[in-house]
Amino acid sequence: MEMCKGVKGFSLLQYVPHFDNLNGFPPDPMHSIYLCAPKQSTLMWFGDTCIDKDVLPFILTEEKQKELDDFLESIVPPHFISRCRAISPNSKSRRGRAHWKYKAHEWQMFLLYYSGVGLKGILSDEFYENWLFLVRGVSLLSYDDLTEERTALAEINLLQFCKGVGTLYPTQASSYNVHLLQHFPLLARRFGSLYQFSMAGFESFNFEIKSAVKGSQFPASQIIKW
Repeated sequence: MEMCKGVKGFSLLQYVPHFDNLNGFPPDPMHSIYLCAPKQSTLMWFGDTCIDKDVLPFILTEEKQKELDDFLESIVPPHFISRCRAISPNSKSRRGRAHWKYKAHEWQMFLLYYSGVGLKGILSDEFYENWLFLVRGVSLLSYDDLTEERTALAEINLLQFCKGVGTLYPTQASSYNVHLLQHFPLLARRFGSLYQFSMAGFESFNFEIKSAVKGSQFPASQIIKW
């Protein structure tokens, strides 16, 4: 079978009756939202990025980083919301968790619950307002009773966030995953709230799948036999 740009040929799923191979695989919010836009933005705010640093007005001073860390560590949330530890790479706190150690659910908590308050006065106004477009857009798509009105409003907010990334940040910041945010309202119309097509609940099963692979030869076959 001849490979073309990494694609090895037709997927067997294309032969499954009544299955839409194009629209049947929505991107996972855990990987395509929480581990992408919030993490990418934070990398730029803390200057921990390969983007050219000659003119970066969004980089936070160490004083601002400490202010954000102090805010995050001062919060005692209810039991159903995960606590976010220090996010700055310069954190000296023993309990601190710099952003490169954040897991997906911690990015989710930071985005939806903490950042809207914690970043006010830390980011400059134009960057803060742009960030709020992302917070509002993802929050609206996370409602259990997702309505068309909420979906349409989320669509506007996510589009504004993507436009802001293009104008406020260097070109490299307009990544594939930032563009992908604009497609989530359509996906929500097809599949429901973000929670309804998230793979987060299946993450713990990855360990079970890995345990089925005993050698480097034909891992997929080993998993199928398992």
